[in-house]
Amino acid sequence: MARSRDSRAARAAPECLVLAPRPGAPLSDRPPVRIFLGSEPAQQRAERIFVWSIERARDPGRRYEIYVMKQLAGFDTRHWTTGFTKYRFAIPHFAASFAQRAQVSRSEPQASEDHQVGERRPSGGRAK
Repeated sequence: MARSRDSRAARAAPECLVLAPRPGAPLSDRPPVRIFLGSEPAQQRAERIFVWSIERARDPGRRYEIYVMKQLAGFDTRHWTTGFTKYRFAIPHFAASFAQRAQVSRSEPQASEDHQVGERRPSGGRAK
């Protein structure tokens, strides 16, 4: 995990930590998992523990992208309860930006996911 040397530097976009598929694991055909993690400089240890816990529980054949939302340019954090309180409101902006850069699709991107979810029914449920 590469970190900026100046911990006070404002970032234009969240830092992306990538957990690539593990060597030797069968590759998943599912899209990458994108996680947005609000943080602040004092939480570096908590970030490491979070990444470690994802690494232990993840699908070994799937790519994970953890976007650390910390010290982002354009946010005045002085009156926030924590150093990351209102970053949650920026997630749709960053998620849309990353999706546009990462995908070129001829069909609706979630179509395959929606189909898979639709196949799973709670016990007692019936197909219509």
